[in-house]
Amino acid sequence: MQRLAPALQGTKTYYYDPRERNSMLIRTQYWEKTDAEEAL
Repeated sequence: MQRLAPALQGTKTYYYDPRERNSMLIRTQYWEKTDAEEAL
Protein backbone atom coordinates (compact mmCIF):
# COMPACT_ATOMS: atom_id res chain seq x y z
CA MET A 1 0.00 0.00 0.00
CA GLN A 2 1.34 3.38 -0.97
CA ARG A 3 1.76 5.83 1.87
CA LEU A 4 -0.64 8.73 2.03
CA ALA A 5 0.87 12.15 2.56
CA PRO A 6 -0.79 14.61 4.96
CA ALA A 7 -2.82 17.18 3.05
CA LEU A 8 -1.47 20.02 5.20
CA GLN A 9 2.20 19.90 6.10
CA GLY A 10 2.89 20.13 9.84
CA THR A 11 -0.61 19.02 10.79
CA LYS A 12 -2.15 15.70 11.71
CA THR A 13 -5.73 16.69 11.08
CA TYR A 14 -6.47 15.46 7.58
CA TYR A 15 -5.06 13.40 4.77
CA TYR A 16 -6.75 12.45 1.57
CA ASP A 17 -6.33 9.90 -1.18
CA PRO A 18 -8.70 10.55 -4.11
CA ARG A 19 -8.57 6.83 -4.97
CA GLU A 20 -9.70 5.79 -1.48
CA ARG A 21 -13.27 6.58 -0.42
CA ASN A 22 -12.55 5.37 3.10
CA SER A 23 -9.34 7.37 3.53
CA MET A 24 -10.62 9.00 6.74
CA LEU A 25 -11.25 5.57 8.23
CA ILE A 26 -7.63 4.66 7.56
CA ARG A 27 -6.43 7.95 9.09
CA THR A 28 -6.05 6.67 12.66
CA GLN A 29 -3.99 3.64 11.72
CA TYR A 30 -1.85 5.74 9.37
CA TRP A 31 -0.99 8.30 12.02
CA GLU A 32 -0.37 5.72 14.75
CA LYS A 33 2.33 4.24 12.54
CA THR A 34 3.93 7.50 11.43
CA ASP A 35 3.89 9.02 14.93
CA ALA A 36 6.01 6.14 16.16
CA GLU A 37 8.42 6.61 13.27
CA GLU A 38 8.69 10.37 13.84
CA ALA A 39 9.59 9.76 17.48
CA LEU A 40 12.71 7.85 16.46
